[in-house]
Amino acid sequence: MKDKMKENRQKIKLLLVTNLFPNSLEPNRGIFNYHIMKELQTLCDITVIAPTPWFPRTKLLIKPLASWYRKSQIPKQDRIYGFDVYHPRYIVVPKILGFLHGVSLYFPLKRLIEKLLEKQSFDLINVHWIFPDGVAAVRIARKLNLPILVTSHGTDINVYSDYRLRRIQIRDALQKSNSISVVSPELKRKIVALGISEQKVHIIPNGVDLDQFTFMDQTSCRRQLGLPLDARVILFVGNLEPVKGLEYFLEAIAQIYNLHKDMFVAIVGDGSMYQTLIHKTHILNLTNLVTFFGAKPHNEIPLWMNACDLFCLPSLNEGWPCVIMEALACGKPVVASNVGGIPELVNNINGILVAPKEPMELAKAIDQALNRIWVTEKIISSVNHLSWEACAEQYMTAYEVLVDKRNS
Repeated sequence: MKDKMKENRQKIKLLLVTNLFPNSLEPNRGIFNYHIMKELQTLCDITVIAPTPWFPRTKLLIKPLASWYRKSQIPKQDRIYGFDVYHPRYIVVPKILGFLHGVSLYFPLKRLIEKLLEKQSFDLINVHWIFPDGVAAVRIARKLNLPILVTSHGTDINVYSDYRLRRIQIRDALQKSNSISVVSPELKRKIVALGISEQKVHIIPNGVDLDQFTFMDQTSCRRQLGLPLDARVILFVGNLEPVKGLEYFLEAIAQIYNLHKDMFVAIVGDGSMYQTLIHKTHILNLTNLVTFFGAKPHNEIPLWMNACDLFCLPSLNEGWPCVIMEALACGKPVVASNVGGIPELVNNINGILVAPKEPMELAKAIDQALNRIWVTEKIISSVNHLSWEACAEQYMTAYEVLVDKRNS
């Protein structure tokens, strides 16, 4: 695949704009975008702009603002995993004034891009995340006469398009972009429903590192992680945020605990729901069953996937979750919500789909999954075509189309 990508191709000067990219404080943030860019490095000169909310550098703050303060510690320019990454600040006002974020991002982003253009040129912009990143970047691209590919990953359409003032801006940005890519057919349907031409929207699924996420000995992985060797391990990996539906997951576990006394639930990740979920485990008397391990480096996740018997993702909405592909690539069955792009990944060969926010249905599916005999080879084969190289090849083709149109 890499030889095919290199063959007779002119190097493209790419500007990636996205808030979803690793930084020195959040090395796993938007790791999927890193993988795409890593595969494209041989054919693209890549500069990354990852906007971050502005917050005063003060330690006099109240607890709810702690995460914002932490982001203020991200350097304005950094070198991450071999990429030059710039972090312009923009003012973020949560809740009711959230529709202004596209405007507040526009000015610092435009200043930075114009400053970069004094030293280098770009062939095109690829912006990953439509609001506010795409809203601001499309306006700037049009002013600078640069083609732009707008990429949606999930929440930017699934959630933000439900807010009227944001939806107006999102629709405008999509209409004025040169091209659009999405990670799942469901996102394409939602964008078309906004009044965007179907021919303008292309599906480019995310991939999985098939060298890193591969079948490994379960006992060995458990020993390395300190997990019980004789338990049925159910695993969740992801951000501890409301959208992941973990409160329903815990309720489901409580319902089937008496059916599976050997269960052990491992939750890997961190986020705003951490304390709430800890409290819920106490209320449900699950403290001896559920363990929160915190966030882990991405290169450690294959051990967790291989250590488990079942992976569970009870999300309320999703785009195209890489974490499901990672579990399947390790041969693990999946119980997940029937939302977003998940139905494109999970079928009766590799898992069970359930309705979101339904703990009783989720409990029944987990029970069925633990009692079923799965064929590991068939689970792995269901995703062995979804490599990051294949994903990057599709992005490269999309870039070339835009550059050729500009030059013609």
